[in-house]
Amino acid sequence: MEKSKTRVRGFGLIRNFGWKKNLLAVGTGFLVCLLLELINLLISRFRVASQFDLSIAVIPIVGFLLGIWGILGCLLETLAYSFVFFLEAGYPQLMLDPLFLISTVTSLIIYAVLPCFLWYAIKLPGEDKPDYPRMDTSAHVIKYYLIMVVTVVAYASVLVFRMDEGLSKETFLEWGYYISQYLDAALIGGIPVTILVSVIRNRTITINERMVLAFLIVGIIASALGAYLLYRNTLYLDPELFAMYDTLADPELPGWKEEYEEALIRYLNYWKQYYVMIAVMLNSLLVIEMLFMRSIEKKVTKPILHLTDVLGSYTGLEEEGELNPEVVKLECKPYRYGYGEVSTLTRTAVNMVSEIENYTANLQSVTAEKERIGTELDIASKIQRDMLPGVFPPFPDRTEIDLFASMTPAKEVGGDFYDFYLIDKDHLALTIADVSGKGIPAALFMVISKTLLQNHAQAGGTPREILTYVNHQLCQNNTSFMFCTVWLGILDLRNGKLRAASAGHEYPVVKRGSGQFELFEDPHDPPLGLRDGIRYRDYELELAPGDCLFQYTDGVAEAENAAEEQFGTDRLAEALNRDVNAGPEKLIGNMYEALGGFVREAPQFDDITMLCLRYLGRPEAADDHIIRKECMVPAALENLDDLNDFVSRELEAVQCRREDRFRILLTVEEIFVNIAKYAYDGSRGNVALQFAFDEEKKLVELTFSDRGIPFDPTARKAPKLTADAEKRKEGGLGIHIVKETMDQVKYEYLGGKNVLTVRKKIET
Repeated sequence: MEKSKTRVRGFGLIRNFGWKKNLLAVGTGFLVCLLLELINLLISRFRVASQFDLSIAVIPIVGFLLGIWGILGCLLETLAYSFVFFLEAGYPQLMLDPLFLISTVTSLIIYAVLPCFLWYAIKLPGEDKPDYPRMDTSAHVIKYYLIMVVTVVAYASVLVFRMDEGLSKETFLEWGYYISQYLDAALIGGIPVTILVSVIRNRTITINERMVLAFLIVGIIASALGAYLLYRNTLYLDPELFAMYDTLADPELPGWKEEYEEALIRYLNYWKQYYVMIAVMLNSLLVIEMLFMRSIEKKVTKPILHLTDVLGSYTGLEEEGELNPEVVKLECKPYRYGYGEVSTLTRTAVNMVSEIENYTANLQSVTAEKERIGTELDIASKIQRDMLPGVFPPFPDRTEIDLFASMTPAKEVGGDFYDFYLIDKDHLALTIADVSGKGIPAALFMVISKTLLQNHAQAGGTPREILTYVNHQLCQNNTSFMFCTVWLGILDLRNGKLRAASAGHEYPVVKRGSGQFELFEDPHDPPLGLRDGIRYRDYELELAPGDCLFQYTDGVAEAENAAEEQFGTDRLAEALNRDVNAGPEKLIGNMYEALGGFVREAPQFDDITMLCLRYLGRPEAADDHIIRKECMVPAALENLDDLNDFVSRELEAVQCRREDRFRILLTVEEIFVNIAKYAYDGSRGNVALQFAFDEEKKLVELTFSDRGIPFDPTARKAPKLTADAEKRKEGGLGIHIVKETMDQVKYEYLGGKNVLTVRKKIET
């Protein structure tokens, strides 16, 4: 069931936003008035600005925006401030004076409520209902000005007639002073604030609003300049006016009260006349501005806004599928004839609409044809993508390989392709190819080549036999003389043997074990489709578990930057070697990142296709007969005894002979001491040791791993033991002893770890 609405939407003086937002409006009005009071205290230090009250400008705006709730906040702040003021002055009983309370509340309600009520109650011609105060038209400016005049007159009348002085010349002067002061404040402060709120709400500032601000600034500058000249002239003609007031401010002087009151009355009368003259100058300029703005609006602003609406409506009709230039011509007719800039602009707009109509008619036929071709290309691109394997991992139940591939065409469709499929349960076919040319012709030739290669490979045969057969088929009726380079490999998943053949394709990149990626310069034969009768050759490549093969098309190596410099195979190998132990998908991602950083803004010239395979090997048989234990200690020499005790216990448990136990413990000491001294280069780290014993083979396996500096101890040459001790180079003796003592020593760098494995067959 829908919750009933408790908030009245819309504008006006009496609005209910909900109790939470109502309290927020009250607090906002209170804080705004408090801030203005503090600002008034600061500017009161300046003689000329001492009578200027900013709250007179902003309080009506609070009523405009926040309604009765903001006005209530202003009233609460005024009463609180008056109480503090009278309390400090020693007259707190004045706050209980009914006349004071009534006059204060009445004057504030008049000044805050009256302009808000008048603004929302008075509708201008053509308005459905008044909106928030704006200065976007001359009518709104005049409306705001007249409302503030009425409000200020009413407010000043309340202030004057509560003084109990009757009607006199001083009363009328006081009345004129209040009107001039408050009207100046309402214009100087209220107009910019109103425009600022309108700009924040509408996210734009109109020409009229800019004109109002410009005239207001000019009026302020002119009035300030006139006021300054008047002030300087008074200082010159009547210097005693200010000197007497400043001197008599000391209450200890004899006859102070009578002379001070006379000087004070004279001083205040001067400032009242001063503000009245400023108001006359400022309001005169603003009246001239409103008349000028009214004229400009009629001759310039209004026609331009009307033209904007007409053209906006014209372009907006495009979504409905209809563009009617006759409507534009009819709406612009009143402004087309004349010699002014607006007439010239209107004629130009009408001519533009006519030209757009002619252009649109031609464009529609071209667009329809282009859309048809684009649709066909999209379908062709989707068909081509669907022809390539796109699900990774491709064989989730096969743990012997980790495989990933990617193809990015230079146009909607391309001539590159990759393929992989199981010929039988033990053999995986890998293909990557690059067809000559680009676009649709290359895509058609690619489909034929891929289909022939896959069909013949699944029928059986070696890579050279497959390429020879497909070349013969492609050469038949090849009047376009198209060709393609192909690398085809068949991997035996049981042992990692790869038999491959290359028809003019790029050299593959191979990483063995913990080594680096390097180009493998395999035998090359001509591309497929060039000449019939070619007998292709194949070769074998042994892949051990952990080895990785990366194959690509020339779009990678020949990618060019803005300086027409090619990426090259050196950068290709460098990009792969940044993270040699990464998986195939990450390696291809690194390659794309390196290509993007090299070519930058240069357009892609050729298709980019990559295929990466890591051979993992077949999982070993069940090892229930293998005992495994692990131990981890900090890489510090004082932990050697703990590691020896761990290994000794495990060797005793498997009943290892004393001689073999001594050799194994010596190996443990040599390896651990080297790791503790050099692996972490002074920083802290751990050493993990895995002990494994194969009960069937009587084989002890110790695997040391650490996250220290990558270092392969097996790569060091054996020291010359026959040389004198003084002449023999340091280092290498410990690992030499380990190699001589153990049956097998193997090093790998896997997953950011140094992994050293030693094996020893023992007797029990």
